[in-house]
Amino acid sequence: MAAFAAGTALLAAFAVWELRAAHPMLPLRLFAQRGFTAVNLVAMLFSFGMFGSVFFLSQFLQTVQGYTPLQAGLRVLPWTGLIMFLAPVVGKLADRVGGRVLVLAGLLLQAAGLLWLADLLGATTPYADMIPAFVLAGTGMALFFVPLASLVLGTAPASLEGVASGTNSAFRELGGVLGISVLGAVFSGSGGYRSPADYVAGLTPAILVGGIVVLCGAALALALPTVRRPTARSLQLCGSSARARRRPPRRAPLSEPGWGLGSELAAQVAVLGQPDPPAVRSLPAPALSSATRAARASASPASCAGVTSG
Repeated sequence: MAAFAAGTALLAAFAVWELRAAHPMLPLRLFAQRGFTAVNLVAMLFSFGMFGSVFFLSQFLQTVQGYTPLQAGLRVLPWTGLIMFLAPVVGKLADRVGGRVLVLAGLLLQAAGLLWLADLLGATTPYADMIPAFVLAGTGMALFFVPLASLVLGTAPASLEGVASGTNSAFRELGGVLGISVLGAVFSGSGGYRSPADYVAGLTPAILVGGIVVLCGAALALALPTVRRPTARSLQLCGSSARARRRPPRRAPLSEPGWGLGSELAAQVAVLGQPDPPAVRSLPAPALSSATRAARASASPASCAGVTSG
């Protein structure tokens, strides 16, 4: 209890210092934005339930089912290692539907997997029966972690993107620490290591609490901002529009008919900033096709500004 009190006091002192500092390490004004606060709290709640549950499930495989630490770690891979295979697919999916939908779906799948395990596990439960719940939770993990970075960076100005990323990492680490400590207290209050049945008696309520916490994160995810990544076509159109706005007025090539040596010299003088002589005439630019005009109209500054936010 003394350690918790000391930690709370230090956290309050840090907040006071950051509010008074001219150049704070963590500008607390970021938390005034609903999206920034929500995405960090959601990350903390997800880590709370997921890391706390994995900590005790890996021990379940060793204490109750008799596997070695290496064997237990390999058997958890359908959960923790699935993200390596799903990440490319989830990244493409995030471009289509947005990060908030995927994060919400990931939280729901993670919670469903944890609640399934809480109802399934027993002293004699075979490992094969646990695999579907592990795959379900692993799919939820991939759906959550892959688009999370885009959501975090989308809630902070460009000059503070590094601060936003570091803050989110700190919240995730804090969630893992709190998950292991709180679920450990739940486990100790209901069971222990005296026998396989005693371990399961503590494991079941601990995982149940973890699943409920992740469900709370899913409810909070409804407050997340919608961030849509720009597609390759929209980036091409916006880039072409920006270059067109910066490009100087077109001059006809000097090799076109009607241009002689005198006209070439006059054009060089005009480039140096002098007014064009009367002999120099500007040739009209070629007419644009209807498809080109429509493409440039869709890449207007207003439409480009809405590429990354919806």
